[in-house]
Amino acid sequence: MRTSMRRARMSRFPPIPHSLLELTRLLQDPRYRILTMTDDGLDNLYAGSVTDTAGRHHILFASERMLQKMREFNTLHGDGTFKIVPVGAACEQVFCIVGVWQHHIVPLAYALMETRTELAYTALFELLQHLLGPQILLTRVITDFEAGQQNAWENVFRVHVQGCLWHYSRRFLIVAGQLHLIIPMREIEQVRRIVRLTMALPLLPVRHIRRGFRLILETARDEGQYIFNILIDFLNYVNNNWILSDARLRRMCVFGSEHRTNNACETNNRDLRKVLGNHPNIFLFMEGLVRIERNTRILIIQLSRGQKVTRPRKRKAIANDETIERLSNELLRPHGALDAAVMNFLRRASHLMDGMIDEALH
Repeated sequence: MRTSMRRARMSRFPPIPHSLLELTRLLQDPRYRILTMTDDGLDNLYAGSVTDTAGRHHILFASERMLQKMREFNTLHGDGTFKIVPVGAACEQVFCIVGVWQHHIVPLAYALMETRTELAYTALFELLQHLLGPQILLTRVITDFEAGQQNAWENVFRVHVQGCLWHYSRRFLIVAGQLHLIIPMREIEQVRRIVRLTMALPLLPVRHIRRGFRLILETARDEGQYIFNILIDFLNYVNNNWILSDARLRRMCVFGSEHRTNNACETNNRDLRKVLGNHPNIFLFMEGLVRIERNTRILIIQLSRGQKVTRPRKRKAIANDETIERLSNELLRPHGALDAAVMNFLRRASHLMDGMIDEALH
């Protein structure tokens, strides 16, 4: 049975807007505040709209309750998704911001964005910063490796921006495939081992990543000219696109981070599709955001009371965390030469990538 709030909302649907600017005008009309009103009628999801310096328009959805919760997080995750972009909305993506609390994903804000440029992200984050005010705890944002988004987070919020280990590793395997390394990786253990070592580089402290890559290069050369020739294009890619870039080097490092991936956003995106479906109309999209806000509010209440909400973390994830913590502590207190300690770290940590590599090779 539909709630009275939902019946009222659906009965007052205006004509579907054909642009984000039209949607903004609609949302700013007092007659249609019901469209983004929370299910209890005490808050509203429409947080504001902004036009960037290139003339592209963007709309932010976040209740004041979720903004207040956002102020309490020191780490946020940001990512865009495309499958739930409302049909006919003339926007390029739905951008999502989530937090992780006690290993639970907490959806906090959503934005409809006409484009994904650095100018667009800058305008959106400046609006968000204005809404949050100065009393925030944010020190780190985790993203994929979208440079425009990363630059905007850094420039607006002055926080550390960290990339995603999963996206990094996946990118390396994609490049390995493009360079025709899949068969050599299947058949030649030395080739597979060198690629696996490069995938572990982000687990090193940032000050040791270039040292680690130099040691991987030396290891590849020590395998002989035949092996080195197979790997040279891949190693050049790693060097030219990651190691030589100060910004990418800094952002690829996940050493000491509680969250090494942006999987929280990936999971949230899947959950969004379950609630909204693919490309809903704009009114069903906003209605879905209202339901998500309600569920998030309930989750926050349950967690604040110490209630168990979902099943505990998988043993494998806990074991991986323990392994990385142990290896990291050993690296910080090396016995003997630093080169040997770094290479030992890479060899042992790289086996955490075995599952991803096996999946790519079969």
